[in-house]
Amino acid sequence: SKYIIIPEETPLTARFIKSDNYIVCGTKSGSTFLIDSNSCEIVAGVKCHEGEIWNIVTLKVKDIYYVVTCSSDKKINYFKINFEQLVENKVSFEEDENDESNII
Repeated sequence: SKYIIIPEETPLTARFIKSDNYIVCGTKSGSTFLIDSNSCEIVAGVKCHEGEIWNIVTLKVKDIYYVVTCSSDKKINYFKINFEQLVENKVSFEEDENDESNII
């Protein structure tokens, strides 16, 4: 078994994404992290809520991966994950460019 420590954070919810190669984790402070499940290293992170993240849903539409989070701040937030940038070690959570806001 493997374990991952996220410094100064308390993980509350997590889901596998992209054929179990990555884990998306939501924390008590409202941050979301993308973790490489093979190396157990954090590859990206974003502060996306003002309250703790209660749940995460991951989905794939065509070849695009999305993360949806809900929080005690009463917001639902969604992000596109750009895995193509992993080659450059610059993976990121991105707002959907077709929408005016990533907050519902």
